[in-house]
Amino acid sequence: MESNKSLVPVLKQLLRLLKKENKALIRNDGNQIEQLVRQKEQLVNQLVMVERELTAIELNLALEIKQLQDDNLLLTKQAMAFNDNFIQTVGQNAQKVNATYSKKGSLSIQEDVGFVNQSM
Repeated sequence: MESNKSLVPVLKQLLRLLKKENKALIRNDGNQIEQLVRQKEQLVNQLVMVERELTAIELNLALEIKQLQDDNLLLTKQAMAFNDNFIQTVGQNAQKVNATYSKKGSLSIQEDVGFVNQSM
């Protein structure tokens, strides 16, 4: 992108994408989030090439973008923490020892292996 062109259209487009991403994060729509991240990367690549001072309008848009990006990051971290906690809880409960009946009809203790913990 030429450095003397206005960044306002690109910044506004990035702001729209961030708002869509925010809604997708709230709805937990992974497919849409993936598409939006790709689009954001393309816009950011255009902005990285700019080597000039921002105008007042561009600076205000950039600050709004930063705030919305911070909000989206917080939502992402919150969702990841919830998922980690959920997997940990389910994994712990799945490894508990259960009393079941054996083939001979007597009560026996068996460890349930129905859930495989694949965390690294």
